[in-house]
Amino acid sequence: MLGGEDGQPHHYRLLSEGREPRVLRTKEVGIELHPGDCLEVRSSGGGGWGRSERRSAEARQRDREQGLTDATAEQASS
Repeated sequence: MLGGEDGQPHHYRLLSEGREPRVLRTKEVGIELHPGDCLEVRSSGGGGWGRSERRSAEARQRDREQGLTDATAEQASS
């Protein structure tokens, strides 16, 4: 919105002992889980509001420290 960048897509993985992690599709169904399996869910927030370079350097640094953005995202928006 107002020049902000898109948010990142969600990411899902199935972690099972003794097996390679398996990336899951967003709406995958019928996933067989075993005791001890773990579903890793990384959900993203929405995109930005306005151009990041218009914010103060201190505000951008605070966003990076809080894990809200990173230098790569800032470079992509400039």
